[in-house]
Amino acid sequence: ECGATGEALHQFEYLRPAGFAAENETVHADADIVSYVRPQPPIVAATGGKWIPLRLPKTGRIRTSASGIVFYANAGGETCRGYMVCLHCGRAQAEGDTENESFSRHKPLRYTKADDGGKCPGTARPFAIKRHLLLGHEIRTDVFELELNGLGHEGAAWAFGSAFRTALTRELGIELNEVGLWVEPRETAVGGRTYTIFLFDHAAGGAGFSLRAKDLFVKLLAPVRQLLDCKVDGCIHGCSACVVTPDLYDHQRVLNRRSALAFLDDKLHALAMPTADEQFTEGASFSDHLVDELASGSGRVIVWSDFLDL
Repeated sequence: ECGATGEALHQFEYLRPAGFAAENETVHADADIVSYVRPQPPIVAATGGKWIPLRLPKTGRIRTSASGIVFYANAGGETCRGYMVCLHCGRAQAEGDTENESFSRHKPLRYTKADDGGKCPGTARPFAIKRHLLLGHEIRTDVFELELNGLGHEGAAWAFGSAFRTALTRELGIELNEVGLWVEPRETAVGGRTYTIFLFDHAAGGAGFSLRAKDLFVKLLAPVRQLLDCKVDGCIHGCSACVVTPDLYDHQRVLNRRSALAFLDDKLHALAMPTADEQFTEGASFSDHLVDELASGSGRVIVWSDFLDL
């Protein structure tokens, strides 16, 4: 889907848990001994989507998919080496954990009957212990992918994506958490570096929100610019009034709204809506997808040509 080859490709086995269980231990409320396992970054793919150039092809391209894939996984915390899983009783433990030595003689989890030595019967069956498994699941949903030429700054990509998602959700009248955001580096055809921006519906099966981003892209450039041109005192790279959202807490130090604003003004200004002097009639706009607009019957389309074919 993305054209990656060679060392960039890695293959993992993963297990989709049907549920979770824990040992019967004394309940406590001590937050100091509660560990947090950070999830892996999602893998997003606009499966089957066809690239469509923007009105000015040199600025970038867009594609959407109603059957895109979002894969969520956990690879065992900081070690990222996966989990050891007993297929007999269901006990799991992160690879590289200091207690790994005891896993070969672990007690059964919950309802599995122990052997005469009090151990899980799976410890006597080597095939019952799976190593380096990821825990995860995938959903099929609506995915929007945007690749902008020249967007080589990670902070600018995240800031632009955040502002674009905010503008989209406001336009559609939905909550921000209905749409997910992800950014990945890409290598261009000539060996350069850019970043691709993904928007995807959190709802499994999709709700149609991310697909609207393609048709609304040019219209949303104005509100995106307003967000990036933040007027809040003290906002340098981003704040909660512009591009810092609750789900981007890990990217607060990466976000750079000023770089995103400079990119928008330099590269995307030509895609903006026509001025009042350029409009043939009130409310006129550029046609980015003429055939689709004609098929949908959304308003009248006037085509200017040098020759009139009767």
